[in-house]
Amino acid sequence: MAYSNPQSLFQEELSCPVCLQLFSEPAVLPCGHNFCASCIEGVIEQEAGRGQHTCPECLSEYKGKAALQRNFQLCSIVEGFKASESPSSPVLCDMCLETPHPAVRTCLKCEISMCALHLKPHLEKKTFESHALVEPTSDLGINACPVYEDVGNFGCSEGKSCACISCTIKGKLKKKNLRKTCSEMKGGLQSKIKIMTEKLNLSQSFLEKGRIHGTSVKAASVENGNADHPELKVDLESEILKKIHLAESLLQKGEKNKASVKVSSAELKRNVSGLFDRIAQLVCTYKEKMLNMIEEEQCYLVGSLERSTDYITKQQHLCKEIQQQGDSILAETDQFQFIQKYQQIQTKLKAALETPLNEKDVTSQAMHNKKLLESLERTFVEFQAEIRESRQDLKVLIYPSELTLDPHTAHCSLSLSEDLKTVRYTATKQPYPQLPERFDHWRQVLCFQGFSSGEHYWEVDAGEGFWHVGICYRSMARKGSGTDSKLGCNKASWTVELHGKLCAWHKNVCTRLEVSTQPARLGVHLNYDAGTLTFLNVSDKQTHLHTFRARFTEPVYPAFWIQSGTATSWITVRSTTDRDFRTYANIN
Repeated sequence: MAYSNPQSLFQEELSCPVCLQLFSEPAVLPCGHNFCASCIEGVIEQEAGRGQHTCPECLSEYKGKAALQRNFQLCSIVEGFKASESPSSPVLCDMCLETPHPAVRTCLKCEISMCALHLKPHLEKKTFESHALVEPTSDLGINACPVYEDVGNFGCSEGKSCACISCTIKGKLKKKNLRKTCSEMKGGLQSKIKIMTEKLNLSQSFLEKGRIHGTSVKAASVENGNADHPELKVDLESEILKKIHLAESLLQKGEKNKASVKVSSAELKRNVSGLFDRIAQLVCTYKEKMLNMIEEEQCYLVGSLERSTDYITKQQHLCKEIQQQGDSILAETDQFQFIQKYQQIQTKLKAALETPLNEKDVTSQAMHNKKLLESLERTFVEFQAEIRESRQDLKVLIYPSELTLDPHTAHCSLSLSEDLKTVRYTATKQPYPQLPERFDHWRQVLCFQGFSSGEHYWEVDAGEGFWHVGICYRSMARKGSGTDSKLGCNKASWTVELHGKLCAWHKNVCTRLEVSTQPARLGVHLNYDAGTLTFLNVSDKQTHLHTFRARFTEPVYPAFWIQSGTATSWITVRSTTDRDFRTYANIN
């Protein structure tokens, strides 16, 4: 009679003895009887005044709520029975021979699905106690726990330990934690898939940039014989033209003095021709060096771009594959299958996210240009030094009275302008060659031109800070920190110093000069034959500052010392014959 309606029998077995409804969160007493958690807690409250608690079924005593234990296995069975009542369940009992009834649970150990009737031995016999029962399923291949050999392991959100379906049935993991874990995993996977999508888009962008750079570099490489980086070539030609224009300007000035030119025309032509031949040779040599560097950099860059493009293409394919797998996993509705598939892709996903796209290699066109320009700049410094020396020789040949700074004497903390008229302090040590005439301690520089007779006048503009302006013998020491190499502190030099106050210096003797305003422009008048050196303040109007009297025994050279270590410290020398300073020549 009971077997004629197994569903009714099983429903009665799964009903609470108190409320006669299917168990809701069933709790088991020490005697083994089960009740709804809310029902048995209500009974306990009613018995609170009696001082003892007894099972409603067998009247066995127990210690109140402390003795209650959640029956996870029975809870799962009830949920499975409820699911079997749904007409949409496609899983049938594997034990029914004639008319299969809907399965209520699937045993992962036996790998069969059972209806309520055939499930009963699994619930009653100790032999089946270790068997894991899950919701009816026809796909058992994906569930394999390494501990219980039941269902794939996953992390508990509270205990941070591994668990499986057997663990949940045996009460080691709460079902709400399983849902929470699945939710957290799904959220994490969605976040990683989003990052993967962004990375995929970024890789596509890099590939497009790489193709553009590769095309431009290859085109430049093909046209190298004709173009050779036209922007660099234009800069070079412009620089050379400036040098040539300057030389031509100097030649025009020289032609004005016909008498001097006629006396030394043959020698001048020979020297100028030789200088320009040397400049032309320097240009050819420098051009060859630059073209070789450009060619080498282009070859390296093309190869680098091709390697980077291949690498990013592989990364792109991998990202697409993982993205598709991730989207498929996110669509999985079964929690256990979702967890199993998520763990299968997790290592690959992590590796793909942590692998860089080598953006620096793909978009390194600017970096290589910078490196190339730095190499060219270092070569160009040498070129400039030789051109400057040739130009200086040309200037002396054509117009020896125009004052220019001598780069061979400049301290390495001093930077000279292109026209050799201005000297500035620089915190960057200049790559000057080590020469005997160069100052190595004091920040000093001399002019290229010296005077051994006659009258001469020049003006000096000075920036902020402390400085010395004057003259010295060519024989003055250049090395070390002693007074013999320090302007104004020896018998071989005469200077005026601005260092908070205005002073005149010679033989290390300081003479204080009284002035109402600090001069921004000084005039220097040298009468070599008369043995006078006069300093004037010509910022606004001509004002006498000081006159040295000496018997000059050697050629003297205009000299400058920048004491301040700031970027605003500079001195500019100006040659002029526009003023008549004979009025001040004999002023004491």
